[in-house]
Amino acid sequence: MPHLRRTVRRRSSPSLLCPGQPPIQVLPTVSVDHSSPDRFLDGSAPANPEAAARYLAVVAAQLYVQDGVVATMDAAARRAVEAVEGSAATGVLSTSRRFRRDVAVSTTQEAERLDALQFRLGDGPSLRAVQERTAVFVRDTRGECRWPLWASVASEAGFQSMLVVPMVIEPYRAALGIYWDCHGRPGHEELAMVSLIARHAAIAVANAHQVSTLREAVEARHRIGLAQGILMERFGLDAEQSFSILRRYSRDNNIKVNDIARAVVTTGYLPGWSAAEPPPDTR
Repeated sequence: MPHLRRTVRRRSSPSLLCPGQPPIQVLPTVSVDHSSPDRFLDGSAPANPEAAARYLAVVAAQLYVQDGVVATMDAAARRAVEAVEGSAATGVLSTSRRFRRDVAVSTTQEAERLDALQFRLGDGPSLRAVQERTAVFVRDTRGECRWPLWASVASEAGFQSMLVVPMVIEPYRAALGIYWDCHGRPGHEELAMVSLIARHAAIAVANAHQVSTLREAVEARHRIGLAQGILMERFGLDAEQSFSILRRYSRDNNIKVNDIARAVVTTGYLPGWSAAEPPPDTR
């Protein structure tokens, strides 16, 4: 089993999406990047549909039992490299405007470097697939003109062609990329299998994101409750007064309430507050 590598990058740019959870919509069959001379991923089924169905059932089960977004992406990368004969490496790249975090997992160090390079450049085959919700095919990295710097590094790493399939279920955006060490195009059956794996993976990654978000919300609420209890016990406050302190401290110091609560739970005091000081103003 190939060793999986992970890259995580947090972005400082503000979120472009409004608060709240929009309804999830599964996108229709992906289209093809028309800058490529070939049209593929046309929805054709593998040559042995029964075997493919059994395999995809196993893939789906493995994806849904993973603990967290990164683990789900890891599983998708492993399944893809198994399903596509002759592939040299695979990677799953996830970029989130809502959570301002870019994540990539890959099966080789070289593929990890290429995904990280796309993040630095702000463009590349995987990011293009995510942005335009279309499959992208790089026939030969030695003559690729859309992303010359990325293509040069890919060629030096020994990769000569690449297929990227988008995995987009708003607001969660990811892409499955497969590298080959020879130029040309993969077989039709392999393309169909990659498309099917990507669709299962997109749903699983979106589900993992939602579970992670809900878990973080529950943990934050519990942490704030603990911090309120500490302030109530220490200063003889009621629940409303203790939360007012956290909220006012957050506003005055430009610190998230959850981060203040974490400090109170860890140290027993508000950040920068000493035990000798009088009770904080609850107004």
